[in-house]
Amino acid sequence: MDALLLGSLVFGFALLGILTRPTGALAAFWPANAVLLGVLVRRLRPTSVLAWCGAAAGFILADVVMGGTWPKVAWLTLANMAGVIVGYLLFSRIPLGHRRLLQPLSVVYLIVIVAMASLTAGLVGMVINPLLFHGSRADGLLIWFTAELVDYLVILPVILTMPAWRRPQRDQRHREFVLRLDPLKLAPALSLFLGGALGMVISGPGAVSYLVPGLLWCALSYSLFVTAVLTLLCSVWTLMAVSVGYLHLGSDFGGQYELQSFRIGVALMVLAPLAVASVMAARNELLRQLQHAATHDRLTGVLNRAGFIDQAEALFRATAGRQREFSALMLDIDHFKRVNDVYGHAAGDLVLADFAQLVNSCLRDTDVLGRLGGEEFAVLLPDVSAAVAQAIAQRICVACAAHSTLLEDGTPLISTVSIGVAHVPDVPVTLDAFLSAADAALYLAKQSGRNRVVISGDESLPAATAVP
Repeated sequence: MDALLLGSLVFGFALLGILTRPTGALAAFWPANAVLLGVLVRRLRPTSVLAWCGAAAGFILADVVMGGTWPKVAWLTLANMAGVIVGYLLFSRIPLGHRRLLQPLSVVYLIVIVAMASLTAGLVGMVINPLLFHGSRADGLLIWFTAELVDYLVILPVILTMPAWRRPQRDQRHREFVLRLDPLKLAPALSLFLGGALGMVISGPGAVSYLVPGLLWCALSYSLFVTAVLTLLCSVWTLMAVSVGYLHLGSDFGGQYELQSFRIGVALMVLAPLAVASVMAARNELLRQLQHAATHDRLTGVLNRAGFIDQAEALFRATAGRQREFSALMLDIDHFKRVNDVYGHAAGDLVLADFAQLVNSCLRDTDVLGRLGGEEFAVLLPDVSAAVAQAIAQRICVACAAHSTLLEDGTPLISTVSIGVAHVPDVPVTLDAFLSAADAALYLAKQSGRNRVVISGDESLPAATAVP
């Protein structure tokens, strides 16, 4: 299956490149190698020999379909595969963070690996150029090296930074959390249009650099993937605008070396915004980790008290001016102090972590679970009626009573939980008052014998009567 998929992918992009190939020359745009290398690097499993054969077959089939003859097809496939193989072997030796361009020095690794892969293709080009195109070995090295370098630097970052596919959220309750388009966020992208337009008005050698400030602004404002896509579009625009005469740089690029120098310069132009975007990605990830550590309980992995209060208040603020019902659960593990006294604090930690995981498995993605301290937990349930909240609480109560935590010595330990439930059909109350009502119900549950659910203002509901 891998061989078939890779072969089909290579075949499609190779056909696209062949369509840009002038008669008797190399393709002006050859994305197949960069796409193949990017896909192989993104895979988390080693590439089999059969998969490599499938990729090679894709190159061969595309050339044959477009009328290529056998010696030429074989040599061109060798050049394509040689560079990709070297690039793949080098990428496989660096950490995953660098492969995804998520570290400050990732762009340096990218340059070195891409240069080595391009040089490998160039060395094969030294042999091919005299045989197939009656050119010199030096020109073969330069042409192949330049073409591969440009395609790799422009296309590869887009594939390496592409986010993993996630199924869109279909729950209507999530609509209010969808980010609305902010016109100010479009300003960095619009600056690229201004830079391109300025280059057509004020021509000259410096016109290529008019896009750089906008690209740097985009790198500071957008994600790494969006920045990579914008650099790809700007590079393609620059190359095409010069070729059709929209940009006048003061040279007709009649010589081979002038043309290759220009193409390399355009490709290297993308490195600065990519480096900035990589640094920003590393910074944002560090901030995310710090934020997670500040708002989550290290033992259980759920929100700590501060994180729970922040998220709950954010939900309350998001519903300001609209009618929306909420339910709250206050949970307390029964006789938890006895667990610590009899089995030790290590066993108590296992019970807490196991309990948090059990409760989380009974909740929806939209529910908010937090550890308020000790053995006390809280849950905020948006868009849940009192009856549904009662059913959820009883399900948790029954599941906890039926579950046993295995201690380090293999001893099974069963714990029960008392739960207080509060409900509001609208959100005029404060969060503190809301949680206090649930806490008062929890107190009644503890006083009524534990291992039960109490609804605020109602009688207690023993867990034995609950239906999971």
